[in-house]
Amino acid sequence: ERIGAGGILDATLVRNTNEATASTAHATTTSDDTIKLLNELGKTQTANIVVEAIPSNPKSDGEPAISFIRTALQAGMHVASANKCPLTHTRNDKETYFELQEIAKRNEKIYLHESAVMDGVPIF
Repeated sequence: ERIGAGGILDATLVRNTNEATASTAHATTTSDDTIKLLNELGKTQTANIVVEAIPSNPKSDGEPAISFIRTALQAGMHVASANKCPLTHTRNDKETYFELQEIAKRNEKIYLHESAVMDGVPIF
């Protein structure tokens, strides 16, 4: 199954409403607002894929990225993440990676993740 081919960027979610542009359909200011919006987008089938690119601290608990990814998958959307940090955590003696993959499989969705080490370093 190909996802994203011929797709249209319909909305972006931004945390800082000062960064919202005219093309930004949704601005959320709290994690709870984002969770509600993801559930609504899934329920109305407005979105079929979520691209997650939240900066993360590897020493943190992986939130809010883990909750956003989990919610999007449960709401029936594919997820592509440029962030491996959420995958390094364990909840209830289960690695987050396996939990998210199980949720994706159960909902017949795809969870993709990738990022490069030192991807911000220019190559000359």
